[in-house]
Amino acid sequence: MALPVQTNTTCDVYHAPNVPPSAPDVAALPCFLRPAFRDGQEVGEEGASNHFSHVMFVAADADVRDGNGSTASGTYSIGMNADTVWVPDQNGTRFHVFFVERVGRGTPQDHKRVYLSRSQVTWPSNDL
Repeated sequence: MALPVQTNTTCDVYHAPNVPPSAPDVAALPCFLRPAFRDGQEVGEEGASNHFSHVMFVAADADVRDGNGSTASGTYSIGMNADTVWVPDQNGTRFHVFFVERVGRGTPQDHKRVYLSRSQVTWPSNDL
C-alpha cells in the first residue's frame, strides 16, 4: 500500500507516558507532513481545544494513536493518552496527536491521516 503523496520527512512516535530522551515507540517513521493551521482553526471554531495545526499522512499499519478525548457535547480535545510525534526525530519539533483516521481502506492508497497540534517551538528552528 502506498501513501497518496511522496513522504517528505520522518518522525519519532512516543506512546504516552513515554517521552524523550527514552527510545521512541516507533522510530524514523516515514511520513508526509503539511501545515494546516487555517483549516484547523475553521474546523475547531467552538473552542481552543478543538484546533490542529498540521496534518500528517502515514502508512495504514503505522502505530500512531490519538487520545480519543471526545465528549457527549461533540467537542474534542487532545486526550492524556495521546501520542506525541517528534519531527524529524526526538530532537526536533514536538506535535501532539489530535485525531487519527483511516483513509482509502481497501484501495491502493490506504493510509492514516493524523491531525496534529504543534507544541511550543524553541526559536530559531528549521524543523517545521
